[in-house]
Amino acid sequence: MQQSSLPLNLIREHFSGSNCANTYEIHGSEKLGKGSYGSVYLSTHRKSRESRAIKVMNADNVTSYYLRKLHTEISILKGIDHPNIIQLHEVFFGRHSVYLVMNYCKGGELFELLNNGKSQGFVFREDMGASLMLDMLRSVHYLHSIGIVHRDLKLENFMFEEKSSSSSLILIDFGLSRRFEAGEKMNQRVG
Repeated sequence: MQQSSLPLNLIREHFSGSNCANTYEIHGSEKLGKGSYGSVYLSTHRKSRESRAIKVMNADNVTSYYLRKLHTEISILKGIDHPNIIQLHEVFFGRHSVYLVMNYCKGGELFELLNNGKSQGFVFREDMGASLMLDMLRSVHYLHSIGIVHRDLKLENFMFEEKSSSSSLILIDFGLSRRFEAGEKMNQRVG
């Protein structure tokens, strides 16, 4: 059987004539996170009513360095297909902003759970720790196997897919990631 070399997740890109706000209702008061390159908001698809996370990045007064990083992040996300890694669904290129539409991870950050979970009655068991580590290692192994390095691995960048004690972990935030060749040495300090 012959396999296609096309990535499994084909991403719709909207360059002009299509406004993100026409497709998604962005809940501006519900900021899910903020990074160095943009903010992430809860949103709802207007037709399907499905919840999504939308990373909004300002494109006004951008440098060529910022544009290269943005292009790299989108390119990397378009080529990833793994159950423990955030999935990109659509990209909207607006006049002043770029919108990355991704899965909404309902369960919150691993960092938050480990930091504040005890006060909420959360008990961290060894079997749960093993399962979480397996999710983390699977995501990193997959990335490395396809020539991508994340470069910002931290507890805040692992989200729970659902609000459940048995939820999978999802690796997010590919703003510092890049492709690499086998044997390539990297010496830039990031993350």
